[in-house]
Amino acid sequence: MKRIGVFFVFLALASALQAQVPSKKQDIALFSLSSGDPSVPRALMEGVDAQIKQTLLTIGRFNVLGLAFRLDNLRLKDFVAKLKLIKEQSSPPNTGIQFGEQFLTLDEYNKIAGSFLVVIPRVTGFQVIRRPNNVHEADIETTFTILRGSDLSPIPGGFIQLRTQGFDRYPQKAAEMALQEMIPLLTFDLRKVPQFQITSGVLDVGFETAKIELGRNLGIMVGDEYSLRKDVTEDGVDKQKEVGLIIVRKVNDTSSDAFIAYGNPFVGETVHEIPRLGVDVEPYVNLVHRFTSDGDAYNLSVGIQSVYNRGFWDVKPLFGIEVPLILDVSNVLWLPFYSYLGAEFYPLRLGRFDLTVSAALAGGGAYILVDTSQFLGSNSQPFYWTHIGARAEAKAQFLFSRDAKIAAMVGGAAYLGLLDAYVGKSSFFKSSFQLS
Repeated sequence: MKRIGVFFVFLALASALQAQVPSKKQDIALFSLSSGDPSVPRALMEGVDAQIKQTLLTIGRFNVLGLAFRLDNLRLKDFVAKLKLIKEQSSPPNTGIQFGEQFLTLDEYNKIAGSFLVVIPRVTGFQVIRRPNNVHEADIETTFTILRGSDLSPIPGGFIQLRTQGFDRYPQKAAEMALQEMIPLLTFDLRKVPQFQITSGVLDVGFETAKIELGRNLGIMVGDEYSLRKDVTEDGVDKQKEVGLIIVRKVNDTSSDAFIAYGNPFVGETVHEIPRLGVDVEPYVNLVHRFTSDGDAYNLSVGIQSVYNRGFWDVKPLFGIEVPLILDVSNVLWLPFYSYLGAEFYPLRLGRFDLTVSAALAGGGAYILVDTSQFLGSNSQPFYWTHIGARAEAKAQFLFSRDAKIAAMVGGAAYLGLLDAYVGKSSFFKSSFQLS
């Protein structure tokens, strides 16, 4: 029986390796961020250049060849067309190439010609406007064009368009925040491009665990998800159907250990990367029993909790915002909220089922819904802090599909009101203990 088992293992490995295209590191040529709008600060763009390059390096699937060349006022279509003509010539250029008033050096051209992919980032929209309460809003649109290095043709999914916003009292800071907001979105969108995705194979299978090929050598991170697929025929059409999910829990140099959420992987099976933003966004509704010095009351709260998955396993950072639906005549002028930052712990995982506990520091505030700058001048603010406190929760959740889960939670919170001495019987501003 042992001989038969070994035979079937090797047969499965051989079959999978024949169909599997192994992922490996390739060269990618990265242009500097460009813009035809002179109002975009050059120093700001130079700072973002480093972040874009670091993003590609962090993904870990490419050797990044940075180029100093910026397209700026050049039309992308004309620039690419001229490069194509040069690449099609029988002999390569022996000097730099002029584009209007700019020169592409010979070294930069060679990096483009020898790369697997070419990435061209551009700022295509830039606006900073002043909002009420002395706040500036920056709206920035950035595009990333990804071409094959071999013939400079576009790749499927190789055009990424990102719109980001930043808010600050100072216009420059608002623009910086908007561009920094682009980085996590860029990571997610790049990992959706087929050429950026990893295909791996199962090396070993245990109880709720699997070992897969590739690790830190190709940028795999804890929390990355991979699907199991099988070939099916539906209505006479051959297609692949997802039948399982594994999640990376430990990364080694050339392999990774994964938790089997559901499915039955076998040795030699091919697994396919599922691109994720790296954070689970969980909307929720709570019934809250609130205790204050003036008595107790009930209210509903709605909130959004974000749990950061990529890079974390047993302990995950979390951040949330909760809005208590409290009836108060003054609510026409302000919107109450609580925000909290903490960690989620996973004492139990069993297939699709998780049991978690969390603890967080919290603060309460009021967002002002009217412009107060007319009578407060430079002291006007969009919101005011009203509470400090802490909260804890226990949560049971069930993964009923690859992209959705359902959860039930119980918890408690304690808030110290910063305005207790100045308010009467307000149901929000007072210190309170809450059960939900």
